[in-house]
Amino acid sequence: MKYSIVISGSGGDFGCGSITDEQYEFWSDSDNEEYLSDALQQNLDEDLVVPEGAGIDGYYDQYDDVGHVFGLYEDSISIEIKDEDGKVFFAGSYGEYLDKYKDPEDCTEDWPIDNADELYAPFTEANTGAFVFWRIWQKGVFIDQIIEVEQFEPRKLTVDFCDVEGNAVISSFAYDGKPLEINYSGMDANGFEAELSWNEG
Repeated sequence: MKYSIVISGSGGDFGCGSITDEQYEFWSDSDNEEYLSDALQQNLDEDLVVPEGAGIDGYYDQYDDVGHVFGLYEDSISIEIKDEDGKVFFAGSYGEYLDKYKDPEDCTEDWPIDNADELYAPFTEANTGAFVFWRIWQKGVFIDQIIEVEQFEPRKLTVDFCDVEGNAVISSFAYDGKPLEINYSGMDANGFEAELSWNEG
């Protein structure tokens, strides 16, 4: 039996990377900070004079050595699953999916989470110096895939979870251990922002 799985919501692309002291000093200045987002998108006004060593070399996604995650905010996710005859197996929010299929008697189970991670601007002694944290807000259809199984089993749908600055983000979905393909073209960007941080350890 074939089943279509459509998962949509809002979220985006989030990343954090280290920068030099010179970059931090220039772009954190009150006269220059408003141009940081433009610089990270390689769309900087040519009239802005940037000192040697302080320039942003390359696009934002080259600054992700601390971490990078693409996904949907957990509380925005909607899921629709239909069989090949068009019969709706499930339609509702991610929270409703969990309420329906999670074992209420087992408070220790990890389902549906396969892997968990986190992404914050560094704040530990192991990560000192200057950092840039960037975000591209996006929304749309994250998963749009057809799978073929004998019978759809709800608890075989699992996720990877990431705590992004205190926000729950689902970065991937899998069925029976096989990743569902992320529909990058189905996600529309609707904003970009970036900020700097300094960690003394």
